Amino acid sequence: ILGSYPGKWGQMDPLTEMWPDATGRRITAMKAVDEGMLVFTETSTFLITVSDDGQSFRARSLHSSVGCVSPDSFGVLRSGTAIWLGREGFYSYNAREGVQEGVAFDVERAVRRANQGYRQRACAAVDVDTGEYRCWLVTGGNGVPDLCLTYDGRYWKQRTDVSARAVCVTNDSRSLFLAAGAATRSTGARLGLYVLDR
Repeated sequence: ILGSYPGKWGQMDPLTEMWPDATGRRITAMKAVDEGMLVFTETSTFLITVSDDGQSFRARSLHSSVGCVSPDSFGVLRSGTAIWLGREGFYSYNAREGVQEGVAFDVERAVRRANQGYRQRACAAVDVDTGEYRCWLVTGGNGVPDLCLTYDGRYWKQRTDVSARAVCVTNDSRSLFLAAGAATRSTGARLGLYVLDR
């Protein structure tokens, strides 16, 4: 990982070079949180923060066996808790509790049904209005995320009305939750861009 010079995006400072994972595993995701930046390999999680003198960065291991398999599965709940998809299911992080395993214990069977070869295609976002985390997983052999698991901070649910290849929330006053993919209810599969209902 290389940091850029302050205020000069893209101009990298070679003195900030760091290798968070000493084993040299490939970085699978990097996501900002309030405390700094979470950096993942498929099997480990690190937190990058600014050094005490403010001139550099430092890496701290948060978990040596939990990582992230899909960077697009990452979301941050209203509480500030981050959630993402790892090898064995969903995991979470917040400054108070650290990395928590087994977040999706009540939808464990659904997670096990996901196609392991397509885990990296999972996509997720958090609905600004409801605070609900929504993540689509691939269950079939066609590589299309067709099962949505939703989490409101307390309970997990499933929905299968949309197969989403990508999701996002608009960065304006409307905060629309958009899904690009196909509707699967009654009318059959129709490709398009959907504003998901609450």
